[in-house]
Amino acid sequence: MQNARSWNDTSDDESAPRTQQSPGPTDYEFDSNQNSIFSGLASAMRFVGTTSIVLGLVFFLGVLGGDVFKIISALVQGALSLVVGLWLRKAASSIDHIVTTEGNDVSNLMAAMVELRKVYRLQRVLIIVALAIMAVAFVAVLAATK
Repeated sequence: MQNARSWNDTSDDESAPRTQQSPGPTDYEFDSNQNSIFSGLASAMRFVGTTSIVLGLVFFLGVLGGDVFKIISALVQGALSLVVGLWLRKAASSIDHIVTTEGNDVSNLMAAMVELRKVYRLQRVLIIVALAIMAVAFVAVLAATK
C-alpha cells in the first residue's frame, strides 16, 4: 500500500509515512503577471522534457551496433534521458495547471516541485558517481606513473 504524500512535506526520506492535506478555501491564487511567468516556464520545461525524451529514444538506437560498452552506454543514456524527460513533462503539466485552473495553485506548484526534486536528486547521484569515478581514475593514473 502506498502512503499518501503531502505537498508540504520537506523530508528527504521517501519511505516515511505522510498524510495528505487537501487545499483549503484560502489556497493562494497567483495573479496574471505571475501566471505569465509560470506559463513561460511550463513551455520551456515541456520543450526540454520532450527533447530529452526524443534524445533518449535516439540513444536507444545505439544498441543496434557496436561493442558491449557502446550498447550499455546507449541503454543507460537513453533510460536516463527518457526518465528525466518524463519527469520534466509531468512537472510542466502541473505548472500549466497553475495557469489554467483556479483554487489549487499551491497544490499544483508543489506537485511540480516533487517532480523537479526527482530530477535534481538523480543529477546529484550522477554527479557524485562521476566524481568518484574520476577520483579513482586519477589515483590509478598516479599509481601507474610511479
